[in-house]
Amino acid sequence: MKHILSLLVIPFVAFGQGPLGPPPGPPVPSMKTLDQVEPRIAVNVTTTPPDSSSAYVISQPGSYYLQANVNAGGKVNGISIQASGVTLDLSGYQISGASTAAVRLTAGSRATVRGGTLDASGGTSALRAQGELVAEDLFMRGASDYAAYADAAATLRRCLIANAAMGAYLSGGSSLVDHCVIRDITGGPGVTFRGTGSELRDSTLSKIDLTAPYTQGVDLGGSGHRVLNNSISPVGGRGILATGVSHEVRGNHIVVVPTGPALEADSNRVVFRDNTFASSNYPNGRINGQDGGGNFAVLTTNSSPTAVISAPSSVSHGLPINLSGASSFDTEGDALTYDWQILQRPAAGAGISGSGENVSLPATPASPLASGIYRFQLVVTDALGAASSPYIVQVIVADNQAPTAVLDRTTTTPKAGQVCVLSGSRSFDTGGGSIVRYTFTLVSRPAGSTRPLNTPVQQTTPTFNGFTPDVIGTYQWRLVVTDDSGNDSLPDVINIVVSS
Repeated sequence: MKHILSLLVIPFVAFGQGPLGPPPGPPVPSMKTLDQVEPRIAVNVTTTPPDSSSAYVISQPGSYYLQANVNAGGKVNGISIQASGVTLDLSGYQISGASTAAVRLTAGSRATVRGGTLDASGGTSALRAQGELVAEDLFMRGASDYAAYADAAATLRRCLIANAAMGAYLSGGSSLVDHCVIRDITGGPGVTFRGTGSELRDSTLSKIDLTAPYTQGVDLGGSGHRVLNNSISPVGGRGILATGVSHEVRGNHIVVVPTGPALEADSNRVVFRDNTFASSNYPNGRINGQDGGGNFAVLTTNSSPTAVISAPSSVSHGLPINLSGASSFDTEGDALTYDWQILQRPAAGAGISGSGENVSLPATPASPLASGIYRFQLVVTDALGAASSPYIVQVIVADNQAPTAVLDRTTTTPKAGQVCVLSGSRSFDTGGGSIVRYTFTLVSRPAGSTRPLNTPVQQTTPTFNGFTPDVIGTYQWRLVVTDDSGNDSLPDVINIVVSS
């Protein structure tokens, strides 16, 4: 059987494989080239012609690359970028010989510069940007001022700055220095932030001006900057100088030689936590006089803000509920954000209108809120992310309008000795509430009747089956209805004529 099975299988295998030889002709590439995916432009005198101050000028959007080293020959700039949507790949080459900047971004431009060396030896800066900048995988060296100087938002990622007077000066706010190395700085700070909301993270600052008594590894002006998980060691003078407010310094290793503090806050608040630090004169790293002048700053952890709601205890039906969180506060003076929630309401409806410290639950007489209890919650958060405890208030939408009673009899021809059914089902409440009680009262009867007078019968349903006339004649019944806000209607009266 084995031989028979083999003979049966072989033809199928051969048929399924098809021709075993390679296709004729040489292999043909099937992928697009890099230029087809992203057309690239070589930097040269034709595509990026020079001007009087720059060796090359990029004036149009596009992806540019170097084919060789660039020597600016003493011009102000090596390459001047004067357009948005520009990527400049140095391709591992070097730009040098500029008196002011190896690469400059003019105001209004936006560019990414990556992959090479910016040598500012004999010049002011390696990189100067008045437009939005992303710098990646660059080696910047030899500047007589800041190696990287940016007036607009800038990102420095995986860059090395070395052998310069100062490191990076980023004043545009919302800037980022990420996984960079800044070392052998001889004249000033490693990183300087101005503006608001910039971040230095996962970077190494080493040998920052070891001879100066009052320089710093990181200089924080403005507000809301973060220094996270960096090694700042060693630094002369001060590890971090914070002259603004609401900064966070967390998870760093800071070593200062020979005399300064790890952190000086100059009478402004900084959140300083989870750091390791060493300083011979200031072992706790948390208190220092301002430049030796005796103006001491004590650093504390951030306090949570306090939420407060101002609201009426009740509003009339048809009116909105207005809420204010303006009395909320933060003891350090941070700006607050407001998170409003509705915790309880008697019926579904529109959500809170507005944001910030003043909001409302809208209503009009034509589109009123349902009567009942509403509960609101406010949580405020400060600029450093600390949240308050919830503040909760209760507001009652009160139905101040009385309902209307409507009394009917459903028995067509009332007769003595037979049940006569009364109904208040057509009663209504224009105030938006619900009728919760029906009070039926016999107020007059014919002569000879023994039905009890003026004895109210209260019930929660509108149908009354408790009237059986005992003699012929006219009986008068009264109905008063009560809504869920406790409002009583005016009475509605009906005369019922009973025949034999």
